[in-house]
Amino acid sequence: MRRNRRSVVPVASLAIHLSACASHERAPIPEPRPVQPVEPAPRPVRPVDPAPVQPEATAPAPVPLPEPVSREMFPGVRLVRDVDGRQFVEVDGFVPIMDDPQAPDVYLELIMCRRDTRDHEVLVATDAKASHIHAALLLLGLSEGHPGRWHVENRRLIPEPPEGDAVTVEFVWEQGGETMTAHPSEWVKNLADGTRLPRGEWLFAGSVETDHPVFPYGADGSGNVVGLTTFGDEVLAYPTVISPEAAIDEPVWGADFDHVPPFGTAVVVRLIPVTGGP
Repeated sequence: MRRNRRSVVPVASLAIHLSACASHERAPIPEPRPVQPVEPAPRPVRPVDPAPVQPEATAPAPVPLPEPVSREMFPGVRLVRDVDGRQFVEVDGFVPIMDDPQAPDVYLELIMCRRDTRDHEVLVATDAKASHIHAALLLLGLSEGHPGRWHVENRRLIPEPPEGDAVTVEFVWEQGGETMTAHPSEWVKNLADGTRLPRGEWLFAGSVETDHPVFPYGADGSGNVVGLTTFGDEVLAYPTVISPEAAIDEPVWGADFDHVPPFGTAVVVRLIPVTGGP
């Protein structure tokens, strides 16, 4: 039988071969180079518009108030414009009545009269002429109407109310170093029951024209400037017709001395158009 032969490497030759391989040194492995990081290319930056500079907030400058203006048009009669822009007439006067314990009740027929006419039955007397006060009211742009009056109908007296532009009456005076103001109703009360005169306005009635050679303007002769009862020739009329004759209308309105200043106190009477003037 035939046997397969295997190639046999002599042991000595193998040993020499291995020895030769071992004698060769391996080449050194190079160290890895550090990788430099690559910076990305910068992105273009879009310019940003700067915000507008806001001015610093400052307090608004105070608005100067208008100076009050007062102009004397006639003796004791002035046209006034105050700081609020109101225009009115001022008339100088004084308190002609006094609180007398012996005669405590002072019945009133007028609010204001010319001095030395009805001083004993008014709240304020003045040296100003009634026609001058009328002219000053016209300068404010007011229109006069007519005083209250009566006419006879079926043998009866029928009252006819006054007409004219409405005017507020105001008293101004000094007391204890302070400036005081009051509506005439604060100085007037019903002497029977103590109630106050209703607060309201007066009407620019405008008095009447007469044939008198000295006083063609009726109120210049009578002295009736601001009415309470109805004489029929007052410059400013109380809206309600009240007869000064006790037989027709019993008198009830009198001075309230708890509020009326002492005798002789200087009082400025303001006549203020209800509409504020032109």
